[in-house]
Amino acid sequence: MDDLYNRFEQAVTPKTKLILVCHITNRTGQIFPVKRICEMAHARNIPVIVDGAHAFNHFPFKISDLNCDYYGVSLHKWTCAPVGTGFLYVRKSRIASTWSLMASTDKQVWRYSKVRRNWNAPGSQLRCHQRGAHLQREHRN
Repeated sequence: MDDLYNRFEQAVTPKTKLILVCHITNRTGQIFPVKRICEMAHARNIPVIVDGAHAFNHFPFKISDLNCDYYGVSLHKWTCAPVGTGFLYVRKSRIASTWSLMASTDKQVWRYSKVRRNWNAPGSQLRCHQRGAHLQREHRN
């Protein structure tokens, strides 16, 4: 973990505007020291985006514990929701300065997705996963 952290710290220069870090790699399953990287970045006033595509619903954590500014998730990975579904967490203090490159009204979003199941599936998939995770925790105890 120290090596990963040191690589990020050493790569930061006065020109660094943003840090993008994976939470976990898809090939080896290496979990990155995200909280530590965020603390280092914030000490230098650098925002952090975390790619959580493979982490969300793969192992237990709370986004709020990571202290990141943005956290992106593809729900089709470990949540088994339809391809194209996901979410982006934005720290409350960053919302006003963050603007979307996607459609800004429901009608435009509907035209973009075109598939009704993409609107309905994430909620049911998350509830299903929560029930399954609850059962797994009971089984371990």
